[in-house]
Amino acid sequence: MLEIDMLGPRPVDEDDNRLLIQALDAMEDAGDDLAQAVVHARWALEIDPACASAMLVLAENARNRAERIALLKEVVSIGKREVAPESDFHINNTRVIMTALAELGDELSAVGDVDGAANCLRLLLDMEPQDRLEARIALERIEGGGLALRP
Repeated sequence: MLEIDMLGPRPVDEDDNRLLIQALDAMEDAGDDLAQAVVHARWALEIDPACASAMLVLAENARNRAERIALLKEVVSIGKREVAPESDFHINNTRVIMTALAELGDELSAVGDVDGAANCLRLLLDMEPQDRLEARIALERIEGGGLALRP
C-alpha cells in the first residue's frame, strides 16, 4: 500500500477511505505518466478536498505559474492547519508541506515576491532546523539581494 503523505481530514466513511487510498496508490503508480497522475489526483480530491498530496501533484503539473502558486499556497494552508511546526521531517505528514514550502518559495522568488519567498523559507527552517533542504542558503541569498533561490 502507498505510504504517501496526506494532510487534511481523512474521510470518515470506510468506503471513502478505501477509495482515497486507491486513488493515491494509482496516483503514485502512474510514475512518469503525468496525465494519469493528474487524473488520479483529481479523483483523490473529489473524495477528500483537503488531500494535500493530490493537490501537490496538481501544482507540480499546473498549466501556468499563477495556477501553480495558488495550488501551492493551498497545500501550505492545509499543512499549517494540520502539522505542528515542531514535527520531524521524516514524519509522513510533514513531507508534503515542506515540499510545497520549498516549491512555493522558488515560485514566489521567480515572480519577485521576495517577502513571500523568505516567509516560506523561514517556515521551512522552523519545521526542519537541520536544514536538509538547504533553505538557509536560499534565505541568505534572498536577504542578501539575490532574488533567485536556486542558482
